[in-house]
Amino acid sequence: MHDVTVIGLGVMGSELARTLLQNGQRVMVWNRTPEKAHPLVHEGATLAKTSIEALAASPTTIICIRSHNDTRELLNSNPLLKVVEGEEFSPSLDLRAY
Repeated sequence: MHDVTVIGLGVMGSELARTLLQNGQRVMVWNRTPEKAHPLVHEGATLAKTSIEALAASPTTIICIRSHNDTRELLNSNPLLKVVEGEEFSPSLDLRAY
């Protein structure tokens, strides 16, 4: 089990993951282009093979994706989650959009 998952490894997601690692957190990362995760893996992060694996890896997930539509698509691809008209529901996960 990891402490936190970071999905989306652009500038913001990478820096958040790096800061978490530097503060002793066990971090799972995932990005559509896995090559972006390689520097973080070298720093101690674990690379998830799929977004579903990433979302299930920890009790807290930080999603840093450019658009709301891409975020919805990602969440809707996970059989554990169902996103409907801006409301997030899950029997096992607490999701909040900020």
